[in-house]
Amino acid sequence: KPLETDLANDRFQTKLNESIRLLKQTAESTKLGSQNAEFDLGFGKYLNSLPPKEAVADLNFSLDGIQAAVSTMLTDRVTAIESIERGELAVESGKPTPAEEPTTPAGKKAVAKKGPAAPTPVIDESTVVQRYPFTVRFSGSAASVEAVLNHLASSKEQFWSIRQVRI
Repeated sequence: KPLETDLANDRFQTKLNESIRLLKQTAESTKLGSQNAEFDLGFGKYLNSLPPKEAVADLNFSLDGIQAAVSTMLTDRVTAIESIERGELAVESGKPTPAEEPTTPAGKKAVAKKGPAAPTPVIDESTVVQRYPFTVRFSGSAASVEAVLNHLASSKEQFWSIRQVRI
């Protein structure tokens, strides 16, 4: 899914608050959900302050992914969502993205390496894949945890790369 680049930062904040409200409502109606009072989907600092305009498209994409994961957990009836942590994206702090970073430090000449030349990549990975990492800690029955993992792995809307599972 492409980034929504025309979303204003105040509209993102409204969407964030509405997403949190709807997910809390779903969690309460199913008697499941967060044991953590700060159920902010990892976006706590944007509940009451606007994100940088240049970060909104990436934050919105990240929010959509986290919201989809949490919705899957609620649908698959996990017992509780203990925490959701989201690392700060480079664009939030004004750091260059991997595609924008220089390949050599400023002021230094590139030095030829000895040995065979590395193969030239067909396409730059950073133009195809963008990472929006987050961590969710949840608990549930074996069946509900298996259902969550199966639904995430077979999702047609999002591409998930589950890096670690602790049981």
